[in-house]
Amino acid sequence: AFIMYNGMQAFNAKLRIKYKETINEEPGDRIKEKDYIHTKLTRFYQKHEQSNLKNLEDIVTYIIFNGIKSFNELLVEKYGEGLSASGSSDDVFDRISVNESLTKFYAKYDPSKLKNVENLVQYAQRTSVDDLNNKLVVKYGKSLKDAEDMNIGGVMLDQAVNKKKSSTKLSRHPSKRKKKPHVVVVGGGYIGIETASAFAGWGVDVTLVIARKLAMSKLFTKKMAGWFERYFEQNHAINLIKEAKVMKFYGSDRITGLKLSNGDKLSADMVILGIGGKANIELFKNQLEMLDPKSDIGGIIVNEYLQTYSNPEVYCIGDVAAFPHGNTVSRLEHVDNARKSAQIAVKNVVREKKSPYIYFPYFYSRMFEYTNDPVGFRFYGERGTAEDMIDIVHFGDFNATTTAMFGAFWVNIRTDEVIGGLLCNPIKPEFYQKLHDIVLSGPSLKVRTEENAQALFQEELIAELI
Repeated sequence: AFIMYNGMQAFNAKLRIKYKETINEEPGDRIKEKDYIHTKLTRFYQKHEQSNLKNLEDIVTYIIFNGIKSFNELLVEKYGEGLSASGSSDDVFDRISVNESLTKFYAKYDPSKLKNVENLVQYAQRTSVDDLNNKLVVKYGKSLKDAEDMNIGGVMLDQAVNKKKSSTKLSRHPSKRKKKPHVVVVGGGYIGIETASAFAGWGVDVTLVIARKLAMSKLFTKKMAGWFERYFEQNHAINLIKEAKVMKFYGSDRITGLKLSNGDKLSADMVILGIGGKANIELFKNQLEMLDPKSDIGGIIVNEYLQTYSNPEVYCIGDVAAFPHGNTVSRLEHVDNARKSAQIAVKNVVREKKSPYIYFPYFYSRMFEYTNDPVGFRFYGERGTAEDMIDIVHFGDFNATTTAMFGAFWVNIRTDEVIGGLLCNPIKPEFYQKLHDIVLSGPSLKVRTEENAQALFQEELIAELI
């Protein structure tokens, strides 16, 4: 790649300094590279100046010894575009595409720089799009790819929202408004359901749009999700729309509505997106070892001391850290993990003797805190993987319309060990600690039936009732 970009002479100069000799100027194994350059040049001149096709052999030789970079500068000066310097499948630098990408990027992240787009396009032609992209990531923490969609996966506003001119505001107390505002919350994860519950508690009309069949589908079973969905709709009048995605937003200086994939059109005074996120690790691409971003885990790989595999002087914490946990690797997007991993990393940076990061997975959520019947749950442990043989044992009253206590245990069928547990609406706060202790010890308890699982809390339940 260095030779293709900078030329054989530049590479030989480095070899001469280090080894006191050079490789042949025309090694036999460069035939494939010559063919590759020949093909690119043929397509380029077929587009721009076919009379130059007769000079291809001389031009190929020039590129091999001087590099694509210097030749590209000549092409850009004469034709306004050059060959792709990155060796990608794009045969010709696409000015229009790069211009559009940069325009989207600065419209989203720094509108004051829109006037510089054309100059930056020329810079990308002289160097490469990758080089420009790396500079953007360093300055903004965002890449061109991050700006491809102004909102969600191709969903665009009919007209761009001018944030300087207007912003959507709800009155401090919705009950004082003549007409209740309507808030649409998009997302069925914990951010979505917590936000929807908060606005419902403040007396706002709320619609919750979920793309999947169940709310909190990554954690909740069908039974659990069913209780929450009924509670949202029946007890707090939240309009729940499942298996639907946003296709379009409406509005000029502010959002006034949206269209869903099921055909529904909703008016809205405010739209809140709680659609999840991904580990933002673009800045460290090709510098730190990472897991495949398309995998279920993703993130930057660290050891038990939260040091990155690629460079032990670099520590990684929080949402982006993929750390060892038992016989596997975990990456957790939750505040508890962020706080505790930060504490260990700071200690390991300043102390000679390092402490391993031993984390017991923990997740919690609280809803309807601004009402007389708040809901809360905690989850400890793990749910297992697709390869594990896991049985989920439910207990409690899932048919109750009030905030009754219920939960579930995730049990390894092979060993009868409890590897995970969830408890919702405990009658006593101390029950959370009991759940924690049960899962942490992983006892070989026979909780393969609902009765046995319920019995773990039965003594305390009876004592509370008496």
